[in-house]
Amino acid sequence: MSLNHAKYGQKVNLNLKDFTKSFWQVQPYFYRSHRTSVVEEASGWLKRILTMLLYKSECLEIEYHGQHNLIETRWLGFASSDEYREGLNQYLQAVGGNDIRLWLGDYRLARVVRLEDQEWAAKDWFPRFLPFSKGITKMARVQAQDIFSQISSDGIKEKLDIEGLPFLFSEFKNYDAAKAWLLEDNLIH
Repeated sequence: MSLNHAKYGQKVNLNLKDFTKSFWQVQPYFYRSHRTSVVEEASGWLKRILTMLLYKSECLEIEYHGQHNLIETRWLGFASSDEYREGLNQYLQAVGGNDIRLWLGDYRLARVVRLEDQEWAAKDWFPRFLPFSKGITKMARVQAQDIFSQISSDGIKEKLDIEGLPFLFSEFKNYDAAKAWLLEDNLIH
């Protein structure tokens, strides 16, 4: 779907090149000599109002909800070791490349994470994540529905220093409750 046909609140997959093309088709009255600054300004404006799909694989989706400076990570099933590690590294790119204040981690469909990957996450990934997390104020995590995945998740939390996080962290069984908790102090009037 192109930007020209998007409706307010609709998800649009759009990279900067496509945005620039659409922007100049829709807004031809801007001076070409100011193209870079106008595109940069419009790109920032667009990021604030649209939901953008930042990453998608068979096992993970990462979306950015600009209106609330919220990133939503959604695990879609079992991830191999390579897919799991790639997914966590995509977290770093998503958080580092956007103004993130809120994080909604949806693990309802997640499956068991191997012990080696839990160790990797704690020793390698987590120390790299902490510098990126400075702007985050709250994180909500929706628990996995599968009991074995819940046990795996508890194992990961034990390995990570959850108490030392620089933001509020809470777990939920219900997606809507998690999102409501995140947005309770962040509503735009």
